[in-house]
Amino acid sequence: MHVHSREDEWFYIAEGEATFHVGDRTLRARSGAFISLPRGIPHTFTVKSARARFLMLNAPGGFERMFALAPSSVDDAVAALSHDGIEIVGPHLRDAS
Repeated sequence: MHVHSREDEWFYIAEGEATFHVGDRTLRARSGAFISLPRGIPHTFTVKSARARFLMLNAPGGFERMFALAPSSVDDAVAALSHDGIEIVGPHLRDAS
């Protein structure tokens, strides 16, 4: 679970299925769904199908810099996210039990 402090995030599911955890809500999203993840709300997602394709949008821009850093470990990913104002606030819900 993580929280964006700077940007809002949206996912358009082009193919497949995913489950999104947004605050205290769980949303099942299939092809054609559009999911909103507002800044300041903890969220994560899990791809449920064997394959999924989605379009991710962030506004305002800048979040894409995290991908340019190409983190290769969990620690590198946490540092890259933190650099761009994204805080890890707990384990992924599949790992929280």
